[in-house]
Amino acid sequence: MLDETSVVVENIFVLGLVKNGFTLPAAVMNAFANQRTLISKALGLNAEDCVAGEQDILDLLNESGKNGFLIEFSMPPAKDLCLDESGKLLGCSYDLDLKITDFFYSDTLEGCINKAVDWYNAYIIEQISALD
Repeated sequence: MLDETSVVVENIFVLGLVKNGFTLPAAVMNAFANQRTLISKALGLNAEDCVAGEQDILDLLNESGKNGFLIEFSMPPAKDLCLDESGKLLGCSYDLDLKITDFFYSDTLEGCINKAVDWYNAYIIEQISALD
């Protein structure tokens, strides 16, 4: 049950463009500094390899062979889930003061968006299961 507050795009990194610069954009450096575990998981890399400096991260991205999209998505935690008698979600509200973040990589924008929708749906299923 996606709506305009469900999943938000925080950052979009086109790795083919990111790797072509002499230096990494500040947003990429900040993302690696703050979210290296999530990024490494999305890219299929070892998190320990993502802790070094700018040139090391640039080398790592070049060696990965990935040129597609790395997108940071966030969503507010769901609360007040309303279910019908069969357990189907009718609606919920969100705690807009908090957010859950994850990164997804794909060669296409559509691939990243599909992964984010799957992430959201799995989260909602988990929240429904926690009510039992």
